[in-house]
Amino acid sequence: MSLRLGDAAPDFTAQTTEGEINFYKFLGEGWGVLFSHPADYTPVCTTELGKTALLKHEFEKRNVKVLAVSVDPLDKHMGWRNDINETQNCTVDFPIIADEDKKVANLYGMIHPNASETFTVRSLLSEGEGWGIVSIAVLLFISFTALIADLIIKFLFENKKHQTIVSTIILIIYVAILFRELVLLNN
Repeated sequence: MSLRLGDAAPDFTAQTTEGEINFYKFLGEGWGVLFSHPADYTPVCTTELGKTALLKHEFEKRNVKVLAVSVDPLDKHMGWRNDINETQNCTVDFPIIADEDKKVANLYGMIHPNASETFTVRSLLSEGEGWGIVSIAVLLFISFTALIADLIIKFLFENKKHQTIVSTIILIIYVAILFRELVLLNN
């Protein structure tokens, strides 16, 4: 199933690093950003979630809740969360969904049909006449460039500290684009 602009976003219940959640109940009346990640421990995704955790208060001011989804298992997510907290000097306290069976990824059409089984796309969910997908083009661009950036960073920098520095710079650009989209959507 592929979601399009204006479609109602499907509800789901899933196991996460914060326990079991129901998506609609978790979001309540606010906005939600559902980040999808091809795998745990990738440099850009690690930096992305770390910086998102550091910006928690900015998301809260805008009534936005954050979730991440990856097809890796819960125990791997727990280790990754610890790694993110340590390497990014933050506390990731938003749910990371363990989607081993790809139920959530398939429900949202996040698995790219012409790529590997873990190549995911990103979605921004908003509240309105039912939950809908908005700004998908911007977020698809971010997803694609994040994948390319991960590959380039791993190739160019063997040192994990250097990978983190470059990933941080890239992520600052991504977050600026995301906040710009949220501001435009609120106006």
